Amino acid sequence: MDIPTLARTRAECAARLESLSGDLLIGDPEERKATALARIAARAAYRRAEEEFQRAVSTLTTDELALALGAKREGRAA
Repeated sequence: MDIPTLARTRAECAARLESLSGDLLIGDPEERKATALARIAARAAYRRAEEEFQRAVSTLTTDELALALGAKREGRAA
């Protein structure tokens, strides 16, 4: 279980989905169609990444999760 990689993948998927969720009316019809299809794929990828991350961390305590994500043990959140 590689928590940092799962977290990074989830963040990258979220960023991709956000970047595709901007202006929906920009471009010609083919560009809008391609963007819509890319947004659907990005949303599915984000959901998979979120599910994998949640499954991986569901049994960890807050301290274990912080350690897995490399946060310092000063009470700082990951």
